[in-house]
Amino acid sequence: MPKVYIANLGGHDFSDAQRFGELTFLTTHGFSAKELDRIAFELSLKLENYDPEQDFFLPVGQDIVNLTAFWILSQKTDEISTLYWDFRSKRYVEHVYNPNLYSQIVNNLNMRKEIINNE
Repeated sequence: MPKVYIANLGGHDFSDAQRFGELTFLTTHGFSAKELDRIAFELSLKLENYDPEQDFFLPVGQDIVNLTAFWILSQKTDEISTLYWDFRSKRYVEHVYNPNLYSQIVNNLNMRKEIINNE
């Protein structure tokens, strides 16, 4: 069964996210930004069985936790299926992030500069 890795257990209603898989909370408390090594260690342990073919990441809570989890996942796979809350439809929606997108953007920016310089 797919899993939905939720960054932090907080006051949100995650019941709609169950459509995507079993809810798994990565953290249940806050962290100080000075605890980055501890955050990375705990998240690496909890994301050890993350399967990019079927699992999801739901960022919520502290930015430092979300960013660290996203960084860890980007080391494991080229695409990260995430869930975000869509206020219009009042449900979670999937979005796939590709960490390699940055390379494509840099290439496009370079092409743009070249076109502008040749005009």
